[in-house]
Amino acid sequence: MAVREGLAVESRRLEALVRHQIGWQIDSLEVLVEHDGLILRGHANCAFARARAADAAQRLSGVPVVANEITVN
Repeated sequence: MAVREGLAVESRRLEALVRHQIGWQIDSLEVLVEHDGLILRGHANCAFARARAADAAQRLSGVPVVANEITVN
């Protein structure tokens, strides 16, 4: 259970860092930290912001993004 709680804290921290980097271009960002990589969910204003969020998450965490489920409005 402690590992899962640690991942939840790391997930929220990473969400905050990515939001700071991308700004208003991403809504409802959710970053799930899984054993094989990151899963991103949310809504982006454009495809460029979606790609920037994935790049930022991977760069900031050092963990690959295995699924980018951010939708473009």
